Formats: sequence, C-alpha cells, structure tokens
Amino acid sequence: MVTLDLLADADIYIDQTNTKVGTITIAATVVLTARIGGGRLTGTAEISQLHLSDRSGSLGLPQDALDNLGNLGKELLQKVANDGLQKGIAINIPQNLPLPIGIINPEIDIIEHGLHIATDFTISPSLLGGGGGC
Repeated sequence: MVTLDLLADADIYIDQTNTKVGTITIAATVVLTARIGGGRLTGTAEISQLHLSDRSGSLGLPQDALDNLGNLGKELLQKVANDGLQKGIAINIPQNLPLPIGIINPEIDIIEHGLHIATDFTISPSLLGGGGGC
C-alpha cells in the first residue's frame, strides 16, 4: 500500500489565446494498493481527498462549487483508475539483460513497511565455472 500526497497548480487559459484567467490549486491524497505479477500491474486506488481551490479568486467560482467539482472529479478519477488497475497494466521487463542471471516472471508486492520481491531465475553455466551439466 502506498499513500501519495499530490499538490498541483492548474493554470486556466481562454481557448486559442494566451489570456490566463486563473489558477486552480489541486490537493489530493491517493491510497494505492498494487501488485506486479505475470508481467502486469494490478491493484486498487482510493482517492481519499481531492480539494480544489481558487486562491486568487479570479475564476469567480464559490468554494462550494469547487468542492462539488472536486467530489465529482474524485469519483470519476477513482473509477477510471480502478477500471484500469483491475484489467492490469502491462509491465515489460526486458528478459535479455546482459547479466549472467536470467530473471523469469518477477512478482513485486507492496506490503506494510516493505517490498516483497519474488522471481524465478536461471544462472549461466559459465558463471558456475564450467560448461558441464549440473
């Protein structure tokens, strides 16, 4: 499980001009539970907080309208993230690295206060000091 705290400023411009009309500050907390296995990243995401604010007041939107927009955006972004994570995202780990050890089907789990890594591997016979069978 990973907790991400995000803070971003989004500058808003009038379409097809360089006229800046304001800036929205976005503060979010995302809790991500992830697993990598079989060459795919899967998991779940929960957006526990998504807060929008117009610090300069130049957009003319009251805070309750920004709060409603933030709640709607939180639900939409969480659904999109979870749909993608449920299907899994392909992770391509090169199999032909110039190493004497071949990594096969690595799995990575984020666990409480740690990272669990498991994999099968092959070792080059030349690394063992000979070309004969084992």
